[in-house]
Amino acid sequence: MNNWIRTRLHWMGIRLGAGEAVSSQPVTLVGDCNRCGACCEVERQGMTLRCENLEVLGSIGQPWASRCRAYQTRYDGMPIRLYDIRTGRLIEHSLCAKNSPAETEAILSQGIGRGCSLSVTKADAPARPGA
Repeated sequence: MNNWIRTRLHWMGIRLGAGEAVSSQPVTLVGDCNRCGACCEVERQGMTLRCENLEVLGSIGQPWASRCRAYQTRYDGMPIRLYDIRTGRLIEHSLCAKNSPAETEAILSQGIGRGCSLSVTKADAPARPGA
C-alpha cells in the first residue's frame, strides 16, 4: 500500500485487520452501490463516528439504509466532519474520499461482507491470510 493511501486511511480512521494485506495493484469494484452507508462510518476508540453528510434512513449495513446529502457536490478531499453517533458530539474533521483509492479501501475494509452490494473482481481481490 503506498504512503498516499496509508495517509488517507489514517485520516479516515481505517485500519486493516491483523494479517490483512491489500494488493498493490488498483482494485476494481463492480456492481451498484446499495447505499448501505457502511463505508461512511468508522470505529475509533470505542466510538462509532459518522460523516455529517450521511442521512440515515434505516439500519446501517442494510440496503438503502442511507443517502449522502452532499452526493452531487462531493469531491475527493472535500472537508467533512465526523460525529459520535451516540452523543451527537463533533469529534474530528476529516476528508471525503470520493472516487479515490482511499474510498476503495474504506469499502473493502468496512463495507464488503457487511452489507455492501459491491464486489471485487477476482483478479483484483485483496490478499488474505491463507489464501
